[in-house]
Amino acid sequence: MTEKTTSTGPDGRSIPDLSYDELASEIVGVVAEATGRDPTTLRPVSEVMDAEAADRILENPNTGLTVAFEYEGGVVRVTNDEVRFEPSEE
Repeated sequence: MTEKTTSTGPDGRSIPDLSYDELASEIVGVVAEATGRDPTTLRPVSEVMDAEAADRILENPNTGLTVAFEYEGGVVRVTNDEVRFEPSEE
């Protein structure tokens, strides 16, 4: 079984301190690391992540919201604390 991969943001910054583009890049990096794939081969996060939901997390860090979506063979969960990738069980 592949382990879950999490991140707290580039350069140790918390997730709410990131821009939308930085968050999307962070998601791609976490998924690429977990799956062993080149980040440039992954489809754009904007095709699967609700931008409005992500903006709510980025703009309101103390809400306790989680955005979850299927992406590249697993589920990505974004909270105000971390980006987590949970590969599907196969």
